[in-house]
Amino acid sequence: MKFLLIFLSACVLGFAPGGATAATMLSFGKPVNIEVPDNNANGLASVIAVAGSGQTVTAVEVLLQTRNGWNGDMYAYLEHNGVLCVLLNRPGRSSAKPAGAASSGMQLRFADAAPADIHNAIAGTFGTLASGIYQPDARAIDPDLVTDTSPRSLYLSGFTGQLADGEWTLFVADLASGDVATLDNWGLSVTVVPEPASAALLLGAALPLLLRRRRCQATAEAAVAPVSAIPCGRPTPASMYHPGRQRPHRPIHECRVPRLSLWCRLRQPGRPRFDLAGHHRTTR
Repeated sequence: MKFLLIFLSACVLGFAPGGATAATMLSFGKPVNIEVPDNNANGLASVIAVAGSGQTVTAVEVLLQTRNGWNGDMYAYLEHNGVLCVLLNRPGRSSAKPAGAASSGMQLRFADAAPADIHNAIAGTFGTLASGIYQPDARAIDPDLVTDTSPRSLYLSGFTGQLADGEWTLFVADLASGDVATLDNWGLSVTVVPEPASAALLLGAALPLLLRRRRCQATAEAAVAPVSAIPCGRPTPASMYHPGRQRPHRPIHECRVPRLSLWCRLRQPGRPRFDLAGHHRTTR
């Protein structure tokens, strides 16, 4: 019982905020194969719905695949539960290159832990496919004004602590005329842990019940066999006159009544025995 209580306490601490819990990854993919409207801020939206996980997000990565187009025209963000992450904001655009990256099409994975910023990493030449793992652009700036030096704030880490369930919406827009891009497919890799509050409440509710059960057991044991009434499995001096009152056997090493310890030793097999008057008896 004591081990069980310690184990459950550790579980409660593990599920509490900041505790160590096992993480799992949920992966989702969605084929689209639709052209992104050229030079149109209304863009194209695609939704992945997550249901039944009941778990909390600790990390998110996004897969994005497009075909053709001018990558420097592209703007894209991911939205979930009102939280935004800007994936693309006219990549390659700077004061010196207002047209942005000339490469065409993308096969990208976005992750906050990636070494390079997508905005500065995919210049290339027209017709070249941009591929690799990059940090999201994260620049919450008007696409007509954004440059490589614009501040960054809307990362994928903004989804940390959100429940995974619900709609994850990818929005993609082509904000300059000329070349038409196609959104082929996209996907999510969401790392989650069990939702802390429900797990902690469940285990926390179990602890008082176990403690109460333990106290009830201890009370019942004390009522049936109090230590002071069972010196060491031998009859007490009073019960020598009433054999029917003899208590159940209890090992000698469990005797906890000092005043009877000598009497217990004298009653062990192989030792001299005395009657109540102190007369020596033969040993067994």
